Amino acid sequence: MHSFSPTEKALLCQAAEHNYPNNPCGIMDQFISVHGKADHALLIDCLNESSKLVNMPSSTICFFGRRDCVHFKSFYLFFKVINSNVKHKLSGENNPFAERQKSCFKAAEICGKDFLRSVTLEDLEKCKSKMDQETYNRALHGVEEDKRTLEAAEVLIKGDFNRFGELMNASHDSLRDLYEVSCPEVDELVEIARKTKGVYGSRITGGGFGGCTVTLIDRDAV
Repeated sequence: MHSFSPTEKALLCQAAEHNYPNNPCGIMDQFISVHGKADHALLIDCLNESSKLVNMPSSTICFFGRRDCVHFKSFYLFFKVINSNVKHKLSGENNPFAERQKSCFKAAEICGKDFLRSVTLEDLEKCKSKMDQETYNRALHGVEEDKRTLEAAEVLIKGDFNRFGELMNASHDSLRDLYEVSCPEVDELVEIARKTKGVYGSRITGGGFGGCTVTLIDRDAV
């Protein structure tokens, strides 16, 4: 009997989503399910299907809360997940998630690359004139989000939560304005959070078009 590695299990789960509900998802949810570890974030490289655990300083992660409001507790901080209760559908025909994925592949092809992960900001700017504005915007989000993700892992290890929060905010703004996967209700939750004392950063999380926000906040301000 074949024994599957954690990565093989994750890729099989991804294939099931592609082949049955016709959801062309990535590997984030599957990888965190099989590779995740308490007290750590997970840095995933979708280009080579690898992952790396990122230590979260002074963290004793636990779970509590109601169905619509989940907290992940650390010694100093909380990651607070809030449900907007806006439903989204990311499978089947006319899938907005798939449309954005196609834009990223199109931009990569114009830049002479197989995947957007291989495209640099310089590459994108050189080829901008060959793209329509929508394709460029979506590709720009992807290229800059890669840079933000790598920096976020570095500053999280150092415990620089101010910078981590700034990167969360920049990520949401880009997802809202360039990738266009947010919605008014989620934007409102993010704005409320950002105006709250003790909040470092807030952004949409998940596939977009509704769903939840995640907010980094001082423990005493929850």
